[in-house]
Amino acid sequence: DQVKAASKSLGNLVYVIGNAGICNGKSFYELDGSEFETTIRVNFLHNVYLTRHLYNRILPGGRLVFIASAAGLFSLTKLSDYCASKFALVGWSESLRLEMRNSRSPVRTTIVCPFLMDTKMFSGVTVRFDL
Repeated sequence: DQVKAASKSLGNLVYVIGNAGICNGKSFYELDGSEFETTIRVNFLHNVYLTRHLYNRILPGGRLVFIASAAGLFSLTKLSDYCASKFALVGWSESLRLEMRNSRSPVRTTIVCPFLMDTKMFSGVTVRFDL
């Protein structure tokens, strides 16, 4: 609803950047169903809704940019909900890119998959090798 309301006040766009992200940092069995669903909704579905509501306002040559994660390419422990949401985002955005190419859309897509960032969202996460 917020995206729909905001899109009414926007003019034409060159870039639309989807950068929503939350992380619980719990094992699958520690997560309750609502936590898992919230992660999917925020990290994946909000990008879908953002695209649906703003796509027609993007100028030819404009770009949809989705910030996913390297966790959308390989799995990590205690991030099953996060990985699932980012895998979904990577797969969906790639499918969207192919559909747009096949329909000769003048809009392009970019998916960004950074590794773990040094932010509060990933505090306490350890990896085997020094970042």
